[in-house]
Amino acid sequence: MKIEIKSLKELDLDFKMVKDFLFNQIKKEYGYGYVPNFHEDIINLKETYIDNNKNNFFIAIDKEKNKIIGSIAIRGYDKDFKEFEGMFSYNLTSSIWRLFVDNDYRRLGIGRKLVEKVEIFSKENDYIGIYLHTHKTLKGALDFWTSLKYDILIDTENELKTVHMFKNINNLRNTLNSSSKIPI
Repeated sequence: MKIEIKSLKELDLDFKMVKDFLFNQIKKEYGYGYVPNFHEDIINLKETYIDNNKNNFFIAIDKEKNKIIGSIAIRGYDKDFKEFEGMFSYNLTSSIWRLFVDNDYRRLGIGRKLVEKVEIFSKENDYIGIYLHTHKTLKGALDFWTSLKYDILIDTENELKTVHMFKNINNLRNTLNSSSKIPI
């Protein structure tokens, strides 16, 4: 099996193929399709990830089958979670989105390699930390992220079982607690 991981910025690829992969994965993992409030970045892949130098989108391709088998996106932190007001900065904190690996290719290290790509990209683009949120309802997700040294910031215990996580990538020691409002 020959797997290649590339940035969409490097490829002359039909975005429809990427969008189809993403929406198929979302349907499998979450049980629903397109939701405008949640998927604007997918609809606007080029504007969100390709045209912005501080953002990127990587895909894993099975070269033998010419098939997309994984994805991950990275962009400047742009959410407005009240719990993190004043803590994260668009210019200093990146955030991970759209990590998916096709079921037939899981447990082969592809997810880790995709994460490595966005961590390298984040360091090269002067981000000092990476934010993400995951859901405890996704089998193995929390264990995966903690194995990669992402720290749990908040376990919301909400109906979606959302867990907010962060990883410092430039060895700066920032205190992340409720009294800290250091923009990172």
